[in-house]
Amino acid sequence: MAGKTETKLKSFTLVEILVVVAIIAVLTVVVVGSLSDVKVRSRNAKRMEDLRSVYTALISYYYRATPYYYPASDTSGLLKNVNGLVPVYIQDIPSDPKSVNSEYVYKAVKSNGFACTNVNPDYCKQFILCGDLEPNSDNEIFCCNRDGCNRKVSAGNCASLSACP
Repeated sequence: MAGKTETKLKSFTLVEILVVVAIIAVLTVVVVGSLSDVKVRSRNAKRMEDLRSVYTALISYYYRATPYYYPASDTSGLLKNVNGLVPVYIQDIPSDPKSVNSEYVYKAVKSNGFACTNVNPDYCKQFILCGDLEPNSDNEIFCCNRDGCNRKVSAGNCASLSACP
């Protein structure tokens, strides 16, 4: 068999292919996991920016009202039900970026600390504005009052307003 040459085909073994598939699967899990964390941080940044914008609108409202007062809150305590801010002080009342069921909380407060929900808003001298941050398991909230906004960890949540100053 003098003129016959054997050609050997080069190919990957089954073990090599399985190793490559396993590496790709691990990398996919890591990338997808980190993307969900980025989404959470993005929504939290949106919440904080929303509340800072409303805070600015409330401060502007206060200094343009005579005598100085903040808009009264209704009994639901939801920011979306506050009257007098749109469209003069803010374009739209923002809502939570993740869920319509998780709304921002607003409570106008009298000088003595009691809620200011009456029709005579001249007594509304303070306010509490709050948004729950993700993940909900860490009890982190973002609060604003007339002195400014801050991020804090607390035992409560915004719905009860037990966590904001």
